[in-house]
Amino acid sequence: MTEGSLELNQLLELQQSLRLNDSLKFTQILAKQGNDIEQYNLGDLYYYGDGVTQDYAQAVKWFTKAAEQGYAEAQSNLGDMYYYGDGVTQD
Repeated sequence: MTEGSLELNQLLELQQSLRLNDSLKFTQILAKQGNDIEQYNLGDLYYYGDGVTQDYAQAVKWFTKAAEQGYAEAQSNLGDMYYYGDGVTQD
């Protein structure tokens, strides 16, 4: 984590106090801090348009970040996106 960022325990306590519709903000905070699971989750939200406008380019961005950390489901989803040409040039 970068200097000045919230500790994971502090973020977990924050999540508990947030209303359900604020969970996207929590996911974004953790994803931006490098949490691979939340990067994957954010990619998934953008892929399906769940709570956000569907945006394949954003899905690719977040799946890539998680995949680069070795998160297997993100690697699989990213491979599918390249296979079907969702948000990327088909390869």
